[in-house]
Parts: sequence; C-alpha cells; structure tokens
Amino acid sequence: MEGILDTESRALEAIDAALPYVAILGQEAAVIGHEAAKSAAVAAGKAIWEWVAGRLTSGFGPAAVQALEKRPDDTDNRQAVGIALSQYLKSNPAALAELGQLLEKAGVTSATQTANVSGGGNVVTQVAGSGNNVSIGATRTGKPPKAG
Repeated sequence: MEGILDTESRALEAIDAALPYVAILGQEAAVIGHEAAKSAAVAAGKAIWEWVAGRLTSGFGPAAVQALEKRPDDTDNRQAVGIALSQYLKSNPAALAELGQLLEKAGVTSATQTANVSGGGNVVTQVAGSGNNVSIGATRTGKPPKAG
C-alpha cells in the first residue's frame, strides 16, 4: 500500500510543480512578461512538465496532457494527468526514483509525519515547511486543557 500512496503523492507533487509552466503554455512571451518566463517556478515547472508529458505517450495519457495544457485551471484535467502519471509510475519503479530526483532538484519537498500517542493528557502537533508558528496553550495550572 505504501508504494501506491508514494506513486500517487509523487504524481500530484509533479503536477503541482509543473502548473506554473503549464499555465503559461501557448501564451506569447510579450503577454506573460519576460520576467515571469524567467521565474524559478516556471523554469522548474517546465522541466517537470516536459518529463511528465514525455512519459505519458500511450493510453489516455496524451489526451490528459493536452487537456491540462488547454485548461490548467480545471481540476478534472489535473486529476486525469495525476491518474495517468500514477499508473505510469506504478509500472515503472525506476521512473518513480527519477521523478523524485527531479522534484528534489526543483526544490519540491514532500513531508510524511507520524505521531504515535498513548496515555492521557497528551498534546501533539506537526508542522512541515518553513515560517510556521505553533502555539499550544495551557491552562492556568500549567497543564494542557482536558480533551472532551
């Protein structure tokens, strides 16, 4: 089951990372602005999208790629590419590792968090990313509030 979840999450990460580039496909450089075309997100998205589109060349992959290029704001199109890419990754384990390296190079990170808690009165929080602030309040007694 873990491998299935990994292929699905990698597929979604790849699509999310590629969207800044896909969103400007077909537009004139003068329209999008020359600075937008140079942005790091667009450059990373271009590399990832080219990788994804280059792998989805059979089945419903090409139609899904074309649909997302035409309407990148359509969640159904994103899901279609996600499904096609996930299926491809399941049948090509080496491609999963390759995509992972490409996403890492582009600065796309994935976080998995687990908390195993037993006993009473426990307070658990998990945060991924940067710039996050977490405050866990306590009662006047200095103890966390009772659950319930």
